[in-house]
Amino acid sequence: MISEITLATTNKGKVSEFERAFENFKIKFKAISADIFNCPETASTFLGNAMLKAQMAANITQNYALADDSGLCVKALGEEPGIYSARYFEKGQGLQKILSSLQGSSNRQAYFICALVLVNPQGQVIWQTEQKWNGLISQQIKGDKGFGYDPIFIPEGLNCTVGELEPAIKEEISHRGKAINELKSFLQFINVSS
Repeated sequence: MISEITLATTNKGKVSEFERAFENFKIKFKAISADIFNCPETASTFLGNAMLKAQMAANITQNYALADDSGLCVKALGEEPGIYSARYFEKGQGLQKILSSLQGSSNRQAYFICALVLVNPQGQVIWQTEQKWNGLISQQIKGDKGFGYDPIFIPEGLNCTVGELEPAIKEEISHRGKAINELKSFLQFINVSS
């Protein structure tokens, strides 16, 4: 039975999404403090980086730990910023840099990707998934909801950016939303069967 999971992230936007997604669960999610958590993301894949973060958080807290590694991949930019999405964004030019790089390009295809990894207190992976959310890069920054690259990403089948979507809709259809739904099924199964 899992009753508490440490979230291996200091990103407040991600923490809020997880707390809302699991508000009806009997599992408590705890965010890890930025003072004690700074994991070098040295893997070459989203899943690899999520695993590194989860294992470090489990080692620090001696608790079950869940890590998310996610990012935006833009086809015309050779799948960049990809695993470097957070660092790219932190430099303060993320949104504008992508829009400028795509100026005059007819290929605006992109996708968000979310890798989730859950480890036990010993750092062994007990569950993992990777989910995609396809769409296009907008012509301009639009919307003030969400976080990160949301204001420039138009999901497939919609005509607005994620930055214009209500959080509840985003959380239902996004890459992270799909991954969280898989995690919910796993946690329900493991808590019922243990």
